[in-house]
Amino acid sequence: HRNNILKKEINQKKKKEQLLIWDPRLIERGSFLILTRIKFIKKINRLAHKFHQKITKEKENIELAYQSNILKDQEENISSINKEFKDKLEEHREKEIEQRATLLGPHRDDFSVSINGFNIASYGSQGQQRTAVLSLKLSELELIKEREGVYPIFFLDDVMSELDEDRRHFLLGLIIDKKVQAFITSINLDYFNSNIKEKSRIFKIEEGKIINL
Repeated sequence: HRNNILKKEINQKKKKEQLLIWDPRLIERGSFLILTRIKFIKKINRLAHKFHQKITKEKENIELAYQSNILKDQEENISSINKEFKDKLEEHREKEIEQRATLLGPHRDDFSVSINGFNIASYGSQGQQRTAVLSLKLSELELIKEREGVYPIFFLDDVMSELDEDRRHFLLGLIIDKKVQAFITSINLDYFNSNIKEKSRIFKIEEGKIINL
């Protein structure tokens, strides 16, 4: 609704008056979402660091950073976030009216992933990017287990071809050890050792038909 106000063909004074009514709602809900994201990133970082160290044999460090357009320092204090949000909205009031859009808030935020201090989107190899995604997915598994008490179903689509033997071994061993139900697609069965094959049901899709091997 706030964006609708900004887009309305009404005079600036009336527009500002209406924004002052809606701003407290945006600040309250937006600040809660920002704080929730900060806490989530902190938890993911802790787990991802552990998994990534194991997968890469301590050669790489992974770090997630929450990129907020509101906060200077990411402190876990809702009152401080509320105040910074309010100050930022007031500071950008004229610009928002001019551009007819909400320019600040959690909908404009992002996060970055770095390996050994380098942004993976810009400098990471395909293998590093795959490994980073794997570390994050394994972290999500653990977070869901902490919250729900059980592991979710794990889907891996043709990941094995882009991991070296050591990383494949680590991943498959973890799935077996933690008794995670997983669906894994691959074009090469040689990526899976006999232990994995014995504990799995294997299907082949050929000419649109599913064949139980």
